[in-house]
Amino acid sequence: MQVQAHTGTEVTLDIDGVVVLLIHRVDRYPSRGRWGQPEQDVEIWEAADGRVIRLARPLNVGLPWTAFTWV
Repeated sequence: MQVQAHTGTEVTLDIDGVVVLLIHRVDRYPSRGRWGQPEQDVEIWEAADGRVIRLARPLNVGLPWTAFTWV
């Protein structure tokens, strides 16, 4: 799962060669970095097909987003 574009209003992901458009940001929050994890910006997004994806990146804005399936 790789973030191709993040505009702030939508996100384009490549999931195993299939492009998925995330259209609704459900939540956004800073993660405090507990249990040895670094502090991160976190966003929860929902796709049109109902999939929910968690995006995270270190607080340094220049670094890319990482996508995870959110259960």
